[in-house]
Amino acid sequence: NGYRNYVYEDTIALMEILFFRTMELPIRQIRQIMSEASLGDLRGILQENEQRLEKRIDELRRLQALVRKTAQYCALCEAWTGRFRFIEAPSFRCKWFQEEKEDLLERLHMYRQEDIFFDRLQWVLKFSPEQVLAAADFDVARGGLGVEENNLPLLSAEELAGFLPVKKSCYLYTIVGTRYTEKENAFLQEALRYLHAQNRKIIGPMFARYLVSEHKDGFDYYEIWIETESGK
Repeated sequence: NGYRNYVYEDTIALMEILFFRTMELPIRQIRQIMSEASLGDLRGILQENEQRLEKRIDELRRLQALVRKTAQYCALCEAWTGRFRFIEAPSFRCKWFQEEKEDLLERLHMYRQEDIFFDRLQWVLKFSPEQVLAAADFDVARGGLGVEENNLPLLSAEELAGFLPVKKSCYLYTIVGTRYTEKENAFLQEALRYLHAQNRKIIGPMFARYLVSEHKDGFDYYEIWIETESGK
């Protein structure tokens, strides 16, 4: 009967509207589809949105990996702040910048726009041996970018230009926090006391790689590698 046809037609129309809204199509486009689109038009729209969804799924997977990695960094900071060990060179390459801080922010913004910074590149700092011995805070360091060896295939030759491996040597590893405002960093002072107790001399630079920020106490946490004598 006519009433049943009317109910069925409205039910199908509502199902279609909900389907298209789930695809995040704008109302105007939904109206156009439901009033003008042929099967061929509809197929084209669906294929176009499938490609968009595939891209979004990829973005969400990358975001999920980044969230997981950041949670791991939090656990790493909890485990290694104030603890020390001697290890070989870190497994990443560095590219150092000569720019002023304002230029560095502009460069970081450029990398972020290119969608490669947060899941492939990391913010790194380099200190001279003299700066380390003075336990200087982190605002004196030279800034740059670091990339893990396993991420090298993800970057183009142009993006990799200027990235050099860290020198093979013996390094003291720990995690430190900084507010960038103190003349001396208390965490570094503790690391220096540990080196003195181990009778190890600093023979090269210190590398620092940003991990995560703790907003309660205002600390940015870095893992650091200080080049030292091997102790053999």
